[in-house]
This record gives sequence, C-alpha cells and structure tokens, in this order.
Amino acid sequence: VTGLVQHEHSDRAAALCDEAIGLSVAIGHWWWHAMSLYSVTIISQADGDLETALQTAEDGRSIAVEHDDSRLAAIGTLLIGTTNMFSNRSHDAEVTLKAAYTASLAEGDRRSAAFAAVSLSPVFWGRRELAEAARWTRDGLTLAQAVSEWRCVGLGLTNMTYLAEFSGLHAAAARFYGAMRGDFESFYRAMPPAEQRYVERLAGRIRRALGDAEFEANATAGASLMQNLAIEEALRVADLIVESNAPTFDDASGAAYGRQLSVDDSTVANPMRALNGPTSREADILVRVAEGLTNLEIAAELYLSVATVERHLVNLYRKIGVRRRTEAAVYAVTHGLVRRS
Repeated sequence: VTGLVQHEHSDRAAALCDEAIGLSVAIGHWWWHAMSLYSVTIISQADGDLETALQTAEDGRSIAVEHDDSRLAAIGTLLIGTTNMFSNRSHDAEVTLKAAYTASLAEGDRRSAAFAAVSLSPVFWGRRELAEAARWTRDGLTLAQAVSEWRCVGLGLTNMTYLAEFSGLHAAAARFYGAMRGDFESFYRAMPPAEQRYVERLAGRIRRALGDAEFEANATAGASLMQNLAIEEALRVADLIVESNAPTFDDASGAAYGRQLSVDDSTVANPMRALNGPTSREADILVRVAEGLTNLEIAAELYLSVATVERHLVNLYRKIGVRRRTEAAVYAVTHGLVRRS
C-alpha cells in the first residue's frame, strides 16, 4: 500500500484496503483489521484527507487496545501523531509522537521509534526550535541506521537539509540534498509530488546562497557518499546545531534568519574543530565509560553501532586530552559527567 501511495496510485491502494477490511472483518481477524485501517490512514495522509486519516488511526488503535496489543497500539499512536503534525496541531503532535516514541522503544520496536523521532523534528523547527529539532532527527537517524530502515533515514536526511539551510550551513545542506539524489534516489523518487516540490524549492534557496558552482560541487560530493557515511555526516551536523545553540529565523518560510552558527561552513565535515568540549552524544558515551560499560554495552544502551561508539571515543579522547579509558573515567567524574542515582 505504501509503495502504491508513493507512486500516486492511491485509488488502487484504497481499493485494496477496502477489500482487506472487508475480509478481515468477515473472518474476525482483528489484527489485520487494525493494520488495514492504518493503511487507510497512510493513504488519507497522502491525499490530504486528514480528518479521515485521524479517524482511521484512532479506530485502528482502539482495536489494538481492546485486544491488549501494545505494540500495535503504539503504531496507531504514531499515525495519530503524524496526522496531527500534518494538520499543524503542534501541541497534539508533540504529545502523541513523544508517546509513540516512548511506547515503541518499550516494545522494542526501534523502527516505529525512529519514525516518531524524525516526525517530531518538523514540529520543533516549525516553532523555531532548531536545536530540539536536530536532537530528534539525530535520535531518529541513529535508530533507523541500527535497523537498516532506509526510508526513515531518507526522511532524516530531508530534515537535515532543511535544518542545515535554516542554520546557514548551506554547503552541508547541499550535500544532504545530493545524498538524497545519490544512494537515496529511490527514496526521493518515492516522495509524494507535493513534498518533492517543497524540497526542490529548498534546493533553489541553497543554490542561490552558494552560487551554481559551489552548490553543484557539494551536491555531487553528497551524492557520492555511501549510506552510512551520509548518516555519519548528518549526525555530526546535528551535533553541531545542538551544541551551538541553534539559531532562530524570523518567518515561517525560513527566508529570514536570526543569529547564524558562528563557524566556517567548511568545518562541518569535521565539526569537532568548531567545538571546545564534548558534544552531548560524546558526553552520553563518557558517562557510560565512567560507569565501566564496555563499547558493546554502550552501543546497545544508546542504540548505536560499536563502530560509531569507537569513533566518538577517538574524537572524545583527543578533545579532552586523554589516552586511556581510565583517564576518561576520571575526567567524567571530575567534570560532573555522571548520572545521579
């Protein structure tokens, strides 16, 4: 159904959903009934019929709750949240998407948690809260990478294209746009036409800011990035936006900016040069080093790969001037980077 919707065959998708609902009701299969209603939600969102989308998401969730299926119910909460987001109900979207994120993690459903996180990002940048938007995109990308959910990664890279442009990091924005036209080309082609138009208008703003030659050079560089490298750069830029107390902009279109990041855009490929102390992600890891967790245990707790933990530790050791794990633990304790019991 999702594939049909993304390729503008919503009438065919709707017919299949109607058939699935009829069959599931006829045979008393409540799980498929709820899932079919969720599919109608996705179709209705794509068609802009947000009233129907909200109703079918709520109906599907009610079935899941009635049968005590908390994982299925969390998916319904996620779809209610995204419908609220599309409807510009900012407060309702924040509440429901955060609930979906928490419930999905509790159920071990990192895929749904990833979608909830990346969907929260537009809620916050719509309020000019770019640092919080970057935090949620960062968490969503980390979760999506862990479960190889590439559609969600594509959404995260779309978020980062907007966030980098809003923050004045135009070269980085062009690279993320290029990444969507490289390894994530299939994701880009599957975007609804209206969303593609938004992205292309965004690309136009980035091109005007950089000039044709610089835009093309950065977009080409982004297109050449392998998927995991694109994610790694997105995480680094998200860290930079968070740690630099992201700027605000003055109007809903993002055309007028407030304070921009006080770093040279060329440092984005290695933003550690632009920061003095540990990033929040590095601090999270350092806390766990001080508690005696292994890299494997840290990776599991933070939903990271072991390689990502190791990369952060290399950067961290260089920044705080230590060479050993025990020295890093001492640094954490002396600088108050410990969790309170």
